[in-house]
Amino acid sequence: MIDKAALLPKKCCCIIGNLKAIGKRSMISNERPSPYGSGQYAGGMSKAGVMEETLKTDKIQIERKTFVFTLKENPRGRFLRITEDVNGRRDAIIVPATGLEDFRELVDGMIKALKSEESGDSTENL
Repeated sequence: MIDKAALLPKKCCCIIGNLKAIGKRSMISNERPSPYGSGQYAGGMSKAGVMEETLKTDKIQIERKTFVFTLKENPRGRFLRITEDVNGRRDAIIVPATGLEDFRELVDGMIKALKSEESGDSTENL
C-alpha cells in the first residue's frame, strides 16, 4: 500500500496532520480554534480579562458585511475596535486613540483617490 502523505510536500503533510489532529471539522490552514472559547464576556471583560468600558458604538451594513465601530477604554487607554462580520465570521482591528487622526487621514486619502479614479483623473498621491 502506498503512503499518500509521503508523496506530498512536507508543508502539505503538516497541514494534513494538523487537520487530523483537530478532528472531523475541516479548517483552512490559517484558521485556529480560539484559546478563549467563543461567546460574549461578562461584565465588560475582554478576552485577556481586562475591564473595558464602551464609550460609543455604531454599526454600518455594506453589501453582505456588517461593520461595528466601538470606542472603548481600558486601563491602558482609549481605542477604536472595528469588527467586520460576514455571515457570522468576525474579524477585528484595534486602533489606539492616539492614531485615530492618522487613520482618518489615510481613509480620507483612499476615498479621494477612489473618487479621482472614478472621475477619470489618473493622478495618484502615494
